[in-house]
Amino acid sequence: MVDDWMLHILFFILKTIGIILISILGILLILALIVLFVPIRYQVEAKKYEDIQGYVKVHWILRILYFRLKYEKEKIQYQFRIFGFIIKDSHRPEKIKSQKSKRVKKTKSKRKHSKEIKRSKKVAKIEKGENKHTALDIRNNEGLDIRENEEKSNVSSENEEQNKNIQGNNEKTKSIRENDIKDYQKKTNLENKKISIWEKLRSKVYNFYQKIKNIIAKIQTFFNRLKLKLIELNLTRESIIYRFHLIKTFLTDEINKAGIKKIWLSIKKITRHIFPKRVEANIHFGTGDPCSTGQVLGVISLTYHLYQKSVKIIPDFNEEILEGHINAKGRIRLFTLAIICIKLLLDKNFKQLLKSYQELKEEL
Repeated sequence: MVDDWMLHILFFILKTIGIILISILGILLILALIVLFVPIRYQVEAKKYEDIQGYVKVHWILRILYFRLKYEKEKIQYQFRIFGFIIKDSHRPEKIKSQKSKRVKKTKSKRKHSKEIKRSKKVAKIEKGENKHTALDIRNNEGLDIRENEEKSNVSSENEEQNKNIQGNNEKTKSIRENDIKDYQKKTNLENKKISIWEKLRSKVYNFYQKIKNIIAKIQTFFNRLKLKLIELNLTRESIIYRFHLIKTFLTDEINKAGIKKIWLSIKKITRHIFPKRVEANIHFGTGDPCSTGQVLGVISLTYHLYQKSVKIIPDFNEEILEGHINAKGRIRLFTLAIICIKLLLDKNFKQLLKSYQELKEEL
């Protein structure tokens, strides 16, 4: 009977341990699935009219994790929360500092009050025991005060006279400077009028020649430095040609080409997934030059198929201007990113590319 009871208790303990372990594993599995499948959502908004404003919001699972970054009036503000509790905030340090300053002020005021009470007590004791001496001291102090006041009045009258002289000199110098500036402006205007069109063209051509000369000098210095580096590394012409041949064979190999292509395709998939799904914008821009404005518009038109319905771009061929607003929303699912990376790692061409890259690195 005792053995049966012991076995029953042992099975019960094992059963409870097993249930606890299975429940823990189930919770971990659910959490892993939540992390993989529930997307991280983000929102970006930027405005530029009179001032530049913008913010970035990132949140996950009903704002359990929440991050906000805001730029307004040339100030950056941020906040990070977990389950609604603020972990980091740009405003919080200022509050803590203000509370500490208030406490310090209170303690300082208490100390000053206690010191003033002690001083008053000492003064009262001194006045009781030394009334005679104080009367004589007061008389002597009064005489000294009268002398000091007379000396101060003499000094103040001298200072007033000096200040008047300085002000007169400053006014004279200002009038002289203003006259000089007017004369200089007149001379420059006359000189500008005298300059002919041919002289202006000559100066522009000379400046253009000097710029080309400086560019050529920079290119020469670059090649001279490169030669010195090659000499330091003891690289001969034959070794450079041999290395160049190795790199060429690595890039022209068909398996390596297929691996590079697989990497490029996976990067495209990742960027397409991360790219915002909803974009709304209204942009008014102009460079001040019709030619450059047209070039910028041509570059933007290459991606017109991505935003043709939700984005409005208004070019200005006369003025230099940039204003408008952009609002973008997107999501990032870790499961899709993990699948793309796993497919890339399991690809045969990619594995062969890594092996050939290691061999090339050793040979170089």
